[in-house]
Amino acid sequence: YDQVEGATLVTQDGGGPVRSGQYALRIKLSKDDPLDPGGKTRSELRPRISPNELAYDAPYSIDHVYEVSIWLPADWQPDAPEIVAQWHGTPDRDAEGNESEPRRAPPVALRTTYLEVPAGSNNFVPAWNIVAHWDASQTTPWDESTVNTVTVLEPVDASNDLGTWVDWRFEVRWDWTPAGDGSLRVLKRNTEIARYIGPNASNDVKGPNSKIG
Repeated sequence: YDQVEGATLVTQDGGGPVRSGQYALRIKLSKDDPLDPGGKTRSELRPRISPNELAYDAPYSIDHVYEVSIWLPADWQPDAPEIVAQWHGTPDRDAEGNESEPRRAPPVALRTTYLEVPAGSNNFVPAWNIVAHWDASQTTPWDESTVNTVTVLEPVDASNDLGTWVDWRFEVRWDWTPAGDGSLRVLKRNTEIARYIGPNASNDVKGPNSKIG
């Protein structure tokens, strides 16, 4: 957020880690980065399908596939959970165009975090974690008391994923209703590591849009 080094291109010729082709996107987040209006530090991009469109809002109840490759430095160590890929809901607006509900936690988020191995050892290793949030209420109250949290993937050791590209595939059908057809299947390096059947969005006019970083 409001920083020049947050997202930059690296090239294969310049020695940067590139998954394929000539370029990769390098996203950097520092503790002393400027705060956004919500009081958080951010370094992220929102993909869009055309220059004139702010975001692609995915329709509900149809299948979507999202793929992203992530490279974490070989010496990286987590100090707090951080989201590296996420899908955001868009709060509904009233007749005057003002947001009529809060900006909630993302419907689905891939996070880096840490894992104590073995338990009770005070030895922590890098880890992956996937969390989902959903709300069937037509309007989410400002205290977000109707928002539900689901752990899709408990923290798993990511030590062997440092210093190399990790390919992720998210197969999603967005739905906010408990009796609906919401689903999420996650593959890491072409191997399924998580599957969830159930609501995975909020009851919004617009469907979720993706962000990386």
